[in-house]
Amino acid sequence: MDLTKRIHQYTRGAWTFDVIDSGPIDGPLVVLLHGFPETAHSWEQTSELLHEHQFRTLAIHQRGYSLNARPQSRFHYALSELTEDVAVFIKGLGQPVYLIGHDWGSVIASSVAMKYPQYIQHLTLVSVPHQAAFLKACLSSNQLLKSYYFAVFQLPILPELLFKKMPKAGRKFLKTSGMTEQQIKIFETEFIKENRLTTALNWYRGFFGTNLKILLKQ
Repeated sequence: MDLTKRIHQYTRGAWTFDVIDSGPIDGPLVVLLHGFPETAHSWEQTSELLHEHQFRTLAIHQRGYSLNARPQSRFHYALSELTEDVAVFIKGLGQPVYLIGHDWGSVIASSVAMKYPQYIQHLTLVSVPHQAAFLKACLSSNQLLKSYYFAVFQLPILPELLFKKMPKAGRKFLKTSGMTEQQIKIFETEFIKENRLTTALNWYRGFFGTNLKILLKQ
């Protein structure tokens, strides 16, 4: 990749991923990975702070979120695939990066850093710790109860209906998760109106099975 120019997209196989590239063009590179229910736009305020310190930020709309990288099947959301989506981008930059993940983005950031430590200058995980610590907490505390929505999101169609046909109930769920009114409005636009919800939920639906086995090994 030509770092003297802004990077707006990159391709891996059949999928094209959108990138928000901002800040000083010659600054140290910070790659930002969002979680659910978010997109790369959720990093705007964080990016502004990083720009003040001369960092260049690259926020990726990940699989299921980028317009041309939304496979419909849950089986396209294996942890190995999600990890390689990001790793391909970082390798293409040609230099080690600061990698920051939030929520699901933390899971992917951990996996990338473990598999390709030579490409990572510094790793920051927000909200979700390393997956081994998270799984340990699920088995030794009430974290499993707090993660009940993992089971709810496994149900076909029902979660989508909750948000689309029962907006008040959906809003209540989002508010209890700590989202602000502005963030909820963004969710309604970017996920409901743009029909991005099912592919975003595939991160949860693809978690059990192959993904869980990989995490347990780590």
